[in-house]
Amino acid sequence: MDLENGPLVQVGLFRSSEGDDLFLAIHHLAVDGISWRIILEDLASVYEQAIRGDDIALPPKTASFQTYTEQLAKYAESRRLLQQADYWRAIEQHETVALPKDQTHIDKTALKKRNTVSFTLAQQETDAILKDVHNAYNTDTQDLLLASAVLAIWQWVPQKALKIALEGHGRQSEAAHHDISRTVGWFTSIYPVLLQLEPNTWDDHHEEYMIRALKITKDTLRRIPDKGFGYGVLKYMTPPEKAKIKFGKAPDITFNYLGQFEIGNRAQTETEQLDAFTFSPLGGGEDITGTWKREQSLDISALVAEGKLTVNMTYETGRFQKETIERLSQDCQYYLRKLMNHCLGKTETEKTVSDFDDRELTEEAFKNITDLLGFH
Repeated sequence: MDLENGPLVQVGLFRSSEGDDLFLAIHHLAVDGISWRIILEDLASVYEQAIRGDDIALPPKTASFQTYTEQLAKYAESRRLLQQADYWRAIEQHETVALPKDQTHIDKTALKKRNTVSFTLAQQETDAILKDVHNAYNTDTQDLLLASAVLAIWQWVPQKALKIALEGHGRQSEAAHHDISRTVGWFTSIYPVLLQLEPNTWDDHHEEYMIRALKITKDTLRRIPDKGFGYGVLKYMTPPEKAKIKFGKAPDITFNYLGQFEIGNRAQTETEQLDAFTFSPLGGGEDITGTWKREQSLDISALVAEGKLTVNMTYETGRFQKETIERLSQDCQYYLRKLMNHCLGKTETEKTVSDFDDRELTEEAFKNITDLLGFH
């Protein structure tokens, strides 16, 4: 693929006695996770229509990526965005402890090499994490996954504050002012999240603190302005003299919940299920060039495919030993199950600070109010 001259898309059809495999490769600048869902759903729909002999019909298109970027340029200097500058300035100024290095003498060549440690949950556990656990504290799947990862990291590197680069799909902001629900492109937003605990209160064996970590994760994420969409715009598009933010080094860790990749999801509410495609068992090759040096030394990602949740931890082999990341992965799985079981056993919904509109309400003040009123 040639960024300057193209192509940015390559397609191949492989035929064999066991069936056909369709290979799709699209550069990340042209496609993100949600774009893949749009493309795969449309391909499945068109394929089924062709088999039935129906006229080919797809839903209406939404705003073009060009229209979206033009609107983004206006947003970059808007009053609404500049009002977020104080929040992001405080995040950038907050220093946190770097991850420890297993290797004291780091080979720059080895830093480019990365390995992945993964775990996969059974379908029943996955269903619980997607649907059943969230009534306990008004959480969502990302809250639970990030909290379990944070708990594992806190056990590995105890500290009062942890900064993680969070990836989001970037399509939820009202700044776009257009319908982009079926627009193909790269909308991903990446922004730092600062998670803090009071000193001398952390005990990784006590259920109370695991639940506390879940609440802190949820409340922190809910109070991020515009779900983090504005951070990248301030960093890369807003004139520095207007943003007035000194952007520092990116966090060591990135986290990304990619959601559910179930081809045919759209048809589940229809009279018949589209089963045009399944994920191929054949390897697709390396999806990232070996010459790219990432900002983060540890990438944590999660997705649901074929009804099962998989959590991947990709790390620099020149910085961390495999055993270190395996322990981290095991701890993350342990905390995820502990949180899941606790939430499944809770019969009533418990509100947290972010369930109220007052953004100035602190957790301590909220606890005092609930204690006074006898709420739990």
